Amino acid sequence: MSKKEYSLAHTKWMCKYHIIFTPKYRRKVIYNQYKVNIRDIIKQLCSYNKGVEIIEDHLMPNHIHMLVSIPLKITEGYYVSTVGLNEATIKNIFKKQEKHDIAMDKLSAKKYEDPF
Repeated sequence: MSKKEYSLAHTKWMCKYHIIFTPKYRRKVIYNQYKVNIRDIIKQLCSYNKGVEIIEDHLMPNHIHMLVSIPLKITEGYYVSTVGLNEATIKNIFKKQEKHDIAMDKLSAKKYEDPF
């Protein structure tokens, strides 16, 4: 779990972003080996940037939810908060969305058909 607030001499920030990636046409392509590879690629990309931290991520068959902490590069004497106190709410949304998608996949007997 990340700290609530980061600070420098004259700057305080708490920048957490809710990011959603979706494949083209929201196709259900994120599964099995792709899921592992995508997670590794995202972690590698975040490691290239100093201070970027993945707080939570959920890879679903047709989208990816991420809660990411990204440090600021601004002038001194500034306070910034993005997600703020709603972090727990966003994490709950991730979990509820995942449960809902799994339930819907179990109800759907229709197989995926490539539109092309």
